[in-house]
Amino acid sequence: MSLYLKVERFGSVPRLLRVRAFATAIGFDSHGVLCAGTPEDPHFTVFNTSGSFIICAEQAGVSVQGGPLAPGVQRGIAAGEQIQIADFTMTAYFTTESAEFFHNPHQHEPRWGRLEVTIAGLRQVMPLYNGSFTVGSAPDDTLPLPIAGILPRHIVGEIQGEILALSAPLGGALVADNDTPLNEYHSTEDLNVQLAPIGITLHFVRDTQPKARCEPAEGITTQLCWA
Repeated sequence: MSLYLKVERFGSVPRLLRVRAFATAIGFDSHGVLCAGTPEDPHFTVFNTSGSFIICAEQAGVSVQGGPLAPGVQRGIAAGEQIQIADFTMTAYFTTESAEFFHNPHQHEPRWGRLEVTIAGLRQVMPLYNGSFTVGSAPDDTLPLPIAGILPRHIVGEIQGEILALSAPLGGALVADNDTPLNEYHSTEDLNVQLAPIGITLHFVRDTQPKARCEPAEGITTQLCWA
């Protein structure tokens, strides 16, 4: 299981920090940019203990759910809780096991292709096999994107052999290739879908040759098979 912190700051585009190691320090680098790993000015550390996550403040100025966390004090982190330092707010989201290692009972069948999305410089990839999937802000969406402006189940999709079927049940999506609203759409080729009004584009990339290999991926990808 991994912890994702959705980082929000007034006037800035939200971004994600992934917490996966046993101990991850969060703070500011030499340029004042909030980062995870080895910040020069650490504010708190998150410990991963057998799937549970604990925060420990390294200096004053850290608060959780509006309450100050004194230096050296530890507490658990629950889904949806917010951590504040300076003018940054970080909301906790957890992946499920199926999001950690992509599981699909049809994964040994020829693969349709993959879904790619890049947010704040972070590229995420999800392989597409026969079956249904969702993209949205809910933690249990197949591809969770916890970002302001993205709805739970924003995109509902299904692979039916050679056909990719997509819909946007609550609206808020465009077929970027022809700038038309995505209501229900079927495709057998590459397709770009824009999540309006935030402008994030989902790239559905068709495999040129059948693939049926599934491997765990490293890095920031949340769905865990390489192309």
